[in-house]
Amino acid sequence: ARDTPRSAFRAEEREPAHQGPKRAGYGVPEGFEADHESGYYYSAETGYYYDAAKCLYYHPATGLWYSSDPITGKLSQYIDEKYLDPITGLPYEMNAEAAPAA
Repeated sequence: ARDTPRSAFRAEEREPAHQGPKRAGYGVPEGFEADHESGYYYSAETGYYYDAAKCLYYHPATGLWYSSDPITGKLSQYIDEKYLDPITGLPYEMNAEAAPAA
């Protein structure tokens, strides 16, 4: 049997696993504070709102919701699957724009 030092099993000495974007308590991203008027969390620095129940960001200037990549933290537009065309995978309104004129 191979001898492994007990210290190799101590959690505090192991390399921490990547956690994605930094989060404050209760999974709310750092810099966001409760906005009682909207019911979301708000970041005065970025202007984004955060929906903790859906883990989505909203920006009033665009009127769009965004999801965050758990590894990079990069935001991308969120489109609920119920609004996607099952054949093309595109949002219904994008399909209408791309449709050839009759």
